[in-house]
Amino acid sequence: MNLHKNFGRRILISLVFALTFLPVPGTALASQPAAPKQSHSPEETVSSINSLDKETAALLSESTDPVLPSSGLPALPSYRNSAEYPLARASLPTRYDSRSLGLVTPVKNQDPWGSCWAFGTLSAGESSLIKKKLADTSIDLSEMHLTYFFFQCPADPLGLTKNDTVRNNTGENFLNTGGNNLFTMFALSKWLGAAPESLVPYSNTASINPAYAYQDTAHLQNARFVNTADMNSVKNLIMQYGAVSTSIYYHPTFENDNGAYLFPVSNFSTNHIVSIVGWDDNYSRDNFEVVFQGRKIKPSINGAWIVKNSYGTSGGDQGYLYISYQDASCMQTSGDYLSYAFDMERADNYDHNYQYDGSFGSGYISAMNGTSIANVYKINANSGKNEQLKAVSFSLFSQNVNYSIQIYKNPSSGNPSSGSPVFSSPQTGTTTYSGYYTIPLKEQPVFNQGDTFSVVITLKSTSGGSIDYFVDQTSASNAELQFVSNSSKNQSFYKSAATDDEWIDHHSLGSGKTARIKAFTVNTTKPVTKVELITNTLKRPTLSYLKRVSSSKVRLKWRSVKNAKKYEIYRSTKKNSGYRKIATTSKTTFTNSKLTPGATYYYKIRARRTLNGAPAYSKHSSAKSVKLTLSAPRLISAKASGKKNVKVKWTKISGVKGYEVFRSTSKKRGFKKVKTLGKTSFTDKPSKKRAYYYKVRCYNTVNKKKVYSGFSSVMKSR
Repeated sequence: MNLHKNFGRRILISLVFALTFLPVPGTALASQPAAPKQSHSPEETVSSINSLDKETAALLSESTDPVLPSSGLPALPSYRNSAEYPLARASLPTRYDSRSLGLVTPVKNQDPWGSCWAFGTLSAGESSLIKKKLADTSIDLSEMHLTYFFFQCPADPLGLTKNDTVRNNTGENFLNTGGNNLFTMFALSKWLGAAPESLVPYSNTASINPAYAYQDTAHLQNARFVNTADMNSVKNLIMQYGAVSTSIYYHPTFENDNGAYLFPVSNFSTNHIVSIVGWDDNYSRDNFEVVFQGRKIKPSINGAWIVKNSYGTSGGDQGYLYISYQDASCMQTSGDYLSYAFDMERADNYDHNYQYDGSFGSGYISAMNGTSIANVYKINANSGKNEQLKAVSFSLFSQNVNYSIQIYKNPSSGNPSSGSPVFSSPQTGTTTYSGYYTIPLKEQPVFNQGDTFSVVITLKSTSGGSIDYFVDQTSASNAELQFVSNSSKNQSFYKSAATDDEWIDHHSLGSGKTARIKAFTVNTTKPVTKVELITNTLKRPTLSYLKRVSSSKVRLKWRSVKNAKKYEIYRSTKKNSGYRKIATTSKTTFTNSKLTPGATYYYKIRARRTLNGAPAYSKHSSAKSVKLTLSAPRLISAKASGKKNVKVKWTKISGVKGYEVFRSTSKKRGFKKVKTLGKTSFTDKPSKKRAYYYKVRCYNTVNKKKVYSGFSSVMKSR
């Protein structure tokens, strides 16, 4: 087993109480793990081993892997159920193994370096590429490339992250410093990997050509992370992506010759990263039996994760471990005991990555629900030619967040939403797990060199709680790994839901803060997308009056806007989408006729003028709604016709589908519907000749549902 020099702080609190310990009188700590046995002594559940804490801590701190750098994240809640990820245990198989599906690359050996984090990450990334049929099991991504350039932290090809860096204050060689899945997520999102093994082999520890930094074969598209203790979520991620990269605490004393592994001590910092490729709910607990401190240890339940290690094929089960569900690393819900899915794509899916977040720390901001974040970029990557915006990305610690994305062209300095909106309506969606999200755009605008655009993302938690979004920032100078972010003014902003148009520059918060928002473009010969000019010389109009005039007519009024020559009226049957222009007028009033009775309509307006020979517009007013309740018909007559018949007539209501006629022998009660028709008259043929009472109502069909008016006044037949 490959062990590395020990450094850093180790923490011990108590043994995991769910484990079962079997007393073995007179047995010392075995130098090799005990083989599983079919028979054993009567079980004894131990509730505390405080008397063994000191010697246990001293023993476990000897000759083991170095503690990995901590992300410092708070405890992550278990993921709640959703339609996309069915968490019910019955919906998941009792055994799943990505190896049997051809989704796992061969086991590698990290010897002689402490670079398990690169092996775990890229193994999960390789599986995701195979799962998407973008590669096969021969794909081999370079761990040396990722490790080297993580610590070199070169500026991106567009020069937007110049002077962002990583400072290794551990005194260790970068290959033995260790890593963290969260830090690696941000490094891969910068496009620092993944490169092919043939470009930078693991055996190459000499000088590496700086030009190799961005010569990648695959790029990170998405990443998701959950508590490893959140078993169903981990299983869902494995089934979706093929594997997850997982932090554990590893000590060889607790690994059996068959690869079964159970570390029983909680609250040790993570020191190893592996790749989980499957599970077996029925893997016998007897396989884990090991002797420690004179006791036989085994879990109280069956079940194991199937784990790809990076110590070569000579150990475990041909390089694989079977880690008990009750391993301490798999049960803790705080610290870095997390599992990450790394969703990779071919590196040629986009040409350019616009970004300001060039270092890889775990900074985040906890903001009010409904907060908007924005980054502003200038197109400059395709000299003299056009670029098409294909996708944007962001990173969230919060789960289950509704997002709304709008792109603005040429916003004014300090106000990213002041430019011309590119999308007819914002693109919306909902996140699931915590992580990194790349969102392909439905509308993909083309920009010219020199154009400025902003990416504005509004975030709303589905639970109504605060929003935790990741930012790049400079971390403490005395940290073992210090991340340095050098942001500038007018690059990155946020706006709380309570401050409306008041944007705050992230740079003003100090420590080089910038939102982790990226924009991805491709070179193109397509023409520049025409975008309407939104001008600050026109204030947003205010819709002051919106009233129903009749069942099919409404009237609007608004205040005049200085410099406006015309006003455009927009209407929709939905509040947040589907608006179309219905009229242009120079007046500040408008009557809209021939509407559908019973429907609800939403209206907004904007002002228009001419600037430099071209039309320029204000922003739209806030939307207002009106419901067109149906007017009740008025009964005209109910006259006897012949011996028993009664002819009933009523007024016409424009735009309705039909009418319903009701009859009773009493003026105040007992009415029953006798006819539904589309005309405004009806000849009733009751069975007896006597006086009857009638009333009528009309109806319409709105969104496949009937909507009714009130009833007419009651009329007695004559």
